[in-house]
Amino acid sequence: MLRYLLASSIITIVLTTAPVQASDYFCTPSTAVADIDNFNINANNNMAIELQTLAVAQTEIVSHLPDNNNNKQLSAQLSPADKQKFEDLRHRMIGVNFRETLISNYARDVHVIGELLDFIEISDLYDVTDKTMKPGDPKRFLHDILQALREAQPDPVVGKKPVKQDGCTIGFAADLSEEFWLSQLGKNPTDERQLRLVKDLRRVRSLIVLASKRLELTTEDAINIRWVGDVPTLGTKFDQWVSQQPTSVRKINETILPYISLLMPSKKEYENLHQAESAESIKKEYPTR
Repeated sequence: MLRYLLASSIITIVLTTAPVQASDYFCTPSTAVADIDNFNINANNNMAIELQTLAVAQTEIVSHLPDNNNNKQLSAQLSPADKQKFEDLRHRMIGVNFRETLISNYARDVHVIGELLDFIEISDLYDVTDKTMKPGDPKRFLHDILQALREAQPDPVVGKKPVKQDGCTIGFAADLSEEFWLSQLGKNPTDERQLRLVKDLRRVRSLIVLASKRLELTTEDAINIRWVGDVPTLGTKFDQWVSQQPTSVRKINETILPYISLLMPSKKEYENLHQAESAESIKKEYPTR
């Protein structure tokens, strides 16, 4: 990271209590990415245990069925009460899978944002543009996201703001980076590259808040999902929150987040696609199951 080459510089950030030195904390985008990967692994392990418990409960429901009914649909072999219990368990499993997908998507978002923070320093300090990038440069994906952020937020407010440490999150890593470059800009206010860099870091903050809020609010809705028959009804907490945000934030939600998901599906999204294709194949091969 470029900013760590200037380790002698002192960065002062403001916490909710008293001023501290940012150098007291070590939180880079790569550290934040490693932390979210660990969180993702632990969450997946916990939800795997939850899925296993639900699967065992389903097995207990069908364990009394005679073996000679293999050609009959499962629903036709269960009593109405057992069928309802079985379906309730299946719905809960779908809910767990959805929560897994949300966490996996957020981990993907953090990875992309971490790469974006690194790219912004290179882009702004070394004048990397669409014209200077090679056609096959994989960073063109990050360049496109940055350009979309600039279009959504043409003139972000630049200036010091309170920074609260809450673990090594991608948001905290971005805040430390912004505070550092603000301190450098204070030494040379006419440096256009550093000013552009600070503005871009502030733009990325909106993307970070959006991704975090999407995980938080959609997970709350996923936990409280309601079913009418076999049709799920999901709440709209995140959509309601977005509708109350400035136009720039709504534009980021409508363009950049879908763009990231389209070009870089999460691990869980790939898994879900594979499972859906496998299920469709089984239906064709065994239409009565």
